[in-house]
Amino acid sequence: MRPYTPGRRVFAIVAAVVGLLALGAGQDLPFRHSVERDLTDRSAAALRTAGLSNVDVSFTGRDATVRVGSGAEADAALAVVRGVDGVRVARAVVATQPSATPSPSASPSASPSVATVPPTVALTVTGARVLLTGTVPAAGHNLLVDAATAAFGAASVTDSLTVQSGVGDAGLAGLPDVLTALRGGTTSATVQLRDGAIILTGTVSSAQVHDAVVTASARAAGGASAVTDHLDVVPVQQQLVDLPPVTFLLGSATLTADGQAVVAHVADVLAANPAIRVRIEGHTDTNGTPETNLVLSQARANAVADALVAHGIAADRLTAVGLGQTGLKVPDDSPANQAVNRRVKFIVLP
Repeated sequence: MRPYTPGRRVFAIVAAVVGLLALGAGQDLPFRHSVERDLTDRSAAALRTAGLSNVDVSFTGRDATVRVGSGAEADAALAVVRGVDGVRVARAVVATQPSATPSPSASPSASPSVATVPPTVALTVTGARVLLTGTVPAAGHNLLVDAATAAFGAASVTDSLTVQSGVGDAGLAGLPDVLTALRGGTTSATVQLRDGAIILTGTVSSAQVHDAVVTASARAAGGASAVTDHLDVVPVQQQLVDLPPVTFLLGSATLTADGQAVVAHVADVLAANPAIRVRIEGHTDTNGTPETNLVLSQARANAVADALVAHGIAADRLTAVGLGQTGLKVPDDSPANQAVNRRVKFIVLP
């Protein structure tokens, strides 16, 4: 019998641990391969259904690599693969075309020129959020993401851009100014850069925002002739109608905190549309006498006008009128309806 030694015991423990780890890795590897095969098969089937049968997809774990022939099909392919259940992330790799064989007359030391294609970009702004899509060079990707983050905040930016070698940067340098012009004044608008030209679609909140976006786009595209403007301006009257009601303390002409916030928003709308004049109408319910209601409604209309002037709106753009209980919006037969009838209306004047 061999004498016991501590070294032999340590060696046995280490060998056992290594064996267990190898056994675990051996059992996990087939499972991972099974997951990868399943995700690959289902993703390929989804791509074929979407008419993208020429797109190749592979997986490392649950992370997909989508190989496409051009940047134009990268967005569509990524959307399909990201929609497959179980996929964690997906990225696109655009296949590069082989360079042409140099002619015999070419100098052996001359490097073949690398042809570039123009970037294709769509900037979609919805309220306070922005979506970036398209195909750009690496520097252009950083430029647009940084500009969108500066204008809207990192949490409001969705980056779905595809980086591809061989793509130029024509027109990209001016797009940050377009994003800045859209900030805070857009209902829903898209700026498309394609073949060096810019197409604008959607709606903005004022003529000032519209003009700023068109001007910035013209600079980015190298001239107004390269800009197609399909932007609409939301009518000021519609913007004012869509606001929450202006509220007051009960039985008084003192604005509540919520009422003050609404008036501040009205001031923003009027400031963005300096040619607009409005009539401010005060209305009450039928509680109290017609005489007291008329006085109260006029006081409330005056209070709103004074608040707008305090926000920098010229007094000669405002007319305040109290109509008391003469302009009921709904039958004044319940507390809910009475709350509707107690209101301030903003009427855009010709």
